[in-house]
Parts: sequence; C-alpha cells; structure tokens
Amino acid sequence: MKTKLNSEKGFAHLAILLVVVAALVVGAGAFVYMKQKPNNDKLKADAAGAYSSICGNGYNLVKQSARNGYTVYAYRYGSTTSACAITVNQQWGAVARLGVTIDGGRPSDQGNFRYYAGPIYFKIASNGTGVWGSKNNDLTGYIDLEP
Repeated sequence: MKTKLNSEKGFAHLAILLVVVAALVVGAGAFVYMKQKPNNDKLKADAAGAYSSICGNGYNLVKQSARNGYTVYAYRYGSTTSACAITVNQQWGAVARLGVTIDGGRPSDQGNFRYYAGPIYFKIASNGTGVWGSKNNDLTGYIDLEP
C-alpha cells in the first residue's frame, strides 16, 4: 500500500513538473516576435522572385541583393521618389534575426521573424539612399538607390 501511494505521488509530481516546463517553454516563445505567414494568394513572387505585394500596389522592383540566406529588395512607387524595402529570409518559415534599414538608421525594422523584415517606407534622397539588409547580424546586403 505504501508503495502505491509513493508511486501515485511520484506521478503527480511528474505531471506538475511537465506542466511547469511546458509553461516555461510557451512563455519563452512569447518573447520571440514572428510575423504571421502572409496569405499565399496575396504574397507571390514574380518572375524575378520579388515580393512586391508586401509593399503594396504600385511598387515596382528596382534592385535586389542576394546574400547568404537572405535577399534585400528595394521598390519604387512608379516614377516618384517614394520607396519601400524588405529583407526576405531564404529559409522561408525558419526563425531568424532579420533587419532592413536605410542610411541613417531610420526607418528600420529588425527582429526575429520567420518570413521577412519590413516593409519600411521612405523617400529617396536627392543624392541617393542606401538600403541595408541583414540576417543573424550579417549586415552585408546593400542596395544603392539613385534618385
């Protein structure tokens, strides 16, 4: 009888421990922000592999820069100086630290994302604007946008 009570207590302690561990794992996951997977009907790569629908209607691909595991895309709104940029994770769905910014650091979007960082919107300066992309702190994706 004593053995049965000890084993029942052991199972109860094990169940409590599993609940606590599960709560810690779920809680830790809450600190990692991940963008929701976009609607695949809305987000489709065009022939060049660009994701212009992320920026919105009217934005056309100007330049792209592929790096180790990510690609930086820069778009222009028609013939205006309005622009948009994103960094797309080439391991679609795998969490990575992604970033996209312009010279001067604003605007920017950085964090742990599954799919992409951005979009960021900005005006192309009269002397041009540099767009930077990164993945896991590898800040080598650079695009020079001319006015």
